[in-house]
Amino acid sequence: MRPSWAAWHAFADFAAQARDQADAWIAAGKMDPVDPMHLIFLIWAGTQHYADFSDQIRRINGKRMTRADFTLASDNLIAIILKGCGLKPPAAER
Repeated sequence: MRPSWAAWHAFADFAAQARDQADAWIAAGKMDPVDPMHLIFLIWAGTQHYADFSDQIRRINGKRMTRADFTLASDNLIAIILKGCGLKPPAAER
C-alpha cells in the first residue's frame, strides 16, 4: 500500500523542521557540519532496514531477532549516528 499524499506532506514538513534544527545546531557549533537531509535519510534507512529485511537478517544471524537484538541494533545506530555528527552518545541505562 502506498502512503497517502498527506503522509508524504507530513514527512516533508517534519524533514524541513529537522533540517532547520540541525542547521541551527551546526551554526551554533553544537554539532559537526553534516548535510541535514542526508542525516535524515541515514536515520530513516538505518531504522527501516530492520523492518524491511528481517528475513535476510535472520538468515545471516541464523535466528530471529529478539527484543535484546533490536535493542543492541538501536543502541549501535544511535552511537554511530551521534558520533558521526560529533555528538556524545548517552550512557547506557541498563
